[in-house]
This record gives sequence, structure tokens and C-alpha cells, in this order.
Amino acid sequence: MSNKGIKYEKVTCPVCVRGFNKDNKKGLDKNCKYCKGKGWKRQMVGIVSEAKSVITKNMDCIEFVKSLPAKSVDVSFTSPPYNRKRNDKYKNYTDQVEDYYGWMCDVIDELLRVTKRHVFFNIQANYYNRQDVYKLIGKYSEKIVEIVIWEKDNPMPASGLNITNAVEYFIVLGDEPLRSNRTYTKNTIHSSVNSKMGKIHKAVMNQDIADYFISTFTKEGESVLDCFLGLGTTGIACVKFNRDFLGSEKDAEYYSIAEKRIQEVVLQQRLFTPSNNRLQPTAFGVGTQAQFPLLGSSQAEESSANSAASKANR
Repeated sequence: MSNKGIKYEKVTCPVCVRGFNKDNKKGLDKNCKYCKGKGWKRQMVGIVSEAKSVITKNMDCIEFVKSLPAKSVDVSFTSPPYNRKRNDKYKNYTDQVEDYYGWMCDVIDELLRVTKRHVFFNIQANYYNRQDVYKLIGKYSEKIVEIVIWEKDNPMPASGLNITNAVEYFIVLGDEPLRSNRTYTKNTIHSSVNSKMGKIHKAVMNQDIADYFISTFTKEGESVLDCFLGLGTTGIACVKFNRDFLGSEKDAEYYSIAEKRIQEVVLQQRLFTPSNNRLQPTAFGVGTQAQFPLLGSSQAEESSANSAASKANR
């Protein structure tokens, strides 16, 4: 069929500032290498790398997610504040939400609306929020396909004979089973608490944890959303593993730090990583277990044994 006489809407991409025909997908791909056919990204303003799309917004999490079209991202991976009822983690946030359960439900409902595959929702049950967390698990029981337990090697010890809270949950929601990028993936991970937390933000996720989830449960080139950007940990993981990233952070100071940290990783990737030799996940993430100790020693031994047996059978 001839396209003669058909008029296309002319649109200019704000990222590369080049014109292309909105309804001509071939032309869009050719003229706008950043958008790659995902036209809705053209309306967002943020930092963008040449290797992949990295888009951030300084705005409230729910407002940001509501601005996205349905099923517009592949995976959501996020960690909201835990409603600890005391201001000991954040510089400009009290960590107090009156209806914490209702607020979490609003966030999850919006994430499920915009996400094609899985939503990873990281939460810790503490003295103040445990009823809300357990109630949340019950409400979304039909949508929960997995719960990954993160066990910390050096948690803050409880006083006296009280039980030390050493775990966090990654609640995985979706309409299809969760699949890993490698064999023998357990629903537990182990690491230390983040040892590089500064005074400005004392609840930054351990980078190894974000790296593990992004490399294990998402595919190269997929889009990942984190509506609680914080200092940019998820965005950094996405740049390292060549995933598109969208994130929002309401605190202007945190947002500025996150942009800077992500840009630094983008620059490092461009300078030191050849296009045909990008970082690839191994059995322990990137590199050896010593560099990326997310699996327990017994799991490492089992994985090594399986690898040796596989080679012997070739």
C-alpha cells in the first residue's frame, strides 16, 4: 500500500531535538534513537544517556505514576518509606503517614496499572507498621507471585531479650510467574546493611541488592520504574545493566544528588565499557561472590558444584 498523500504529524523530540513523524514508527526509530518507539517518553524532561534512556522527575511518587499511561513500563522496582513514626532516617521527611495502609494501596494500585510484568515492592515490617504490612499482603494475595526475603548479616540489634528484626520483604506482584535469568535462584538473599549511608539519607538501599534484582529479574533493554528514587540506587543499577529507567523523587535535594550519581555512572559506562562488552550478571551478580556476596556460602558452594558438574557433562 502506498503512503502517498498521507500526512503525518510532525513532532520534535526534546531529547535529541530532531524532527520525526509521530505516526511513522520506522521514521521514529531512525530519527530518534533515544525514544526507540516509546513516544510517551518524549513528553518527559530529565537526564538521558546515549546508551539507554534514563528519565527522572522531581515530583511526588503517586502524581508521577498517575502521569504515565497504562502498561507503559516493563517492571517496577521500588522501596517506600517504612512509616517508622520518628525522624531518624531522612533529612527533610518525618516518615509519618496517618493512613499508611491506604497510602501503600494507592501506590501499588498505580504501579500495577502502569507495569506490564512485575512490581517489586520492598518493605520492612516494624513495630509501627507491621499490622499494615501484613494486612497489605492479605489484600494483594491473588496478585502476589513471590516474596523474596532479604536477610541482613549485621542488623541493628534489639535490646535485651527482644527479637532482632533482620529481614525485609520484596513483595512481587503480577499476573504471571516470576522467572529468573539464571538457574537455581532462591527466594532469599543475604547481605550487610548499607554501610555507606550518609547523614543526609540513612535509608539508602544497598547497591548490591538493587544490582541483584535488576540483573536477575529484568532483561537488557527493558524499562524499569522506581517512583521512590531516593539517591538513585535503582537508576544506577539500570545504567550498569543496560535497562531503561524512569524515576521520581519529591525531595529536591535528594533528587539533585540522584541525578548527579546516575550521571557519574553513565559517564563511567561510556568511558570504560566497550559497547560489545557490557557488564553481564554472573551467578553472584557482577564478578565473584566476594565482590557481590548476595548468596549464602552454602548457596555459593551448591552453585559452584552445579557449574562444575555441567562442564564435566559437556
